Amino acid sequence: MSQPAHRRIFLLVLMTVLILSACRKRLDPEAPYVLIPIGSQGRLLPEHSPVRIVKEGITLEVTALTAPQRSAWLRRRLEIDQDPLVRRGLSDRFLTFRLVLRATGKLPVHIESQSIRLWPGLKEGGISPLDYTRVYELLRPDKESAANAKEVENFMRGIYDGPIYIDPGQGREGLLLIKKPSAYAEHFLLKLSFVQVGSKTLQVSFPFSRQLLGRDDHVGK
Repeated sequence: MSQPAHRRIFLLVLMTVLILSACRKRLDPEAPYVLIPIGSQGRLLPEHSPVRIVKEGITLEVTALTAPQRSAWLRRRLEIDQDPLVRRGLSDRFLTFRLVLRATGKLPVHIESQSIRLWPGLKEGGISPLDYTRVYELLRPDKESAANAKEVENFMRGIYDGPIYIDPGQGREGLLLIKKPSAYAEHFLLKLSFVQVGSKTLQVSFPFSRQLLGRDDHVGK
């Protein structure tokens, strides 16, 4: 076989390997990724943008946080120097959403956090946020350490769990920690199924698109 023929075969094999490698990475649920919010017109919004939904008597705002952004939020809001999830090597197992709620009218707001679900496409059922019990189980070794106990207690106070009640004119801000789906999904839907304003019950959804992290991006700093 001539040298040009050998070269063509080599290039063809190389291209095939690269294409297959890219496809495996794209379909690998373990590949690092971020969630990009999708706007009301179906267009991708800038990365890390908060998505705000305004209804009569309530404003809801959701931001998908990376691990470094979660760590920064914990330092700013709860005076936690080191993210317990990072310290325990658990950071990459979870997706984090910052949820801000405001009762903007004259009626109280009631939200059941355990009715919240993350729907990864149609391949897997809805995934619930972690509750206090599950967070405690994950962080118990740190909770029992005198050096880390205070940070773990503060961390757990920043997690939504159970019913959320907000008086008129008041607001609340906290985190939803959700285990990453085991199957690959291109799009995600964060759905709040029980949002009550006075006697009126609403359902609110926030769509996101998956985007693989580049080589220079880092999760869990």
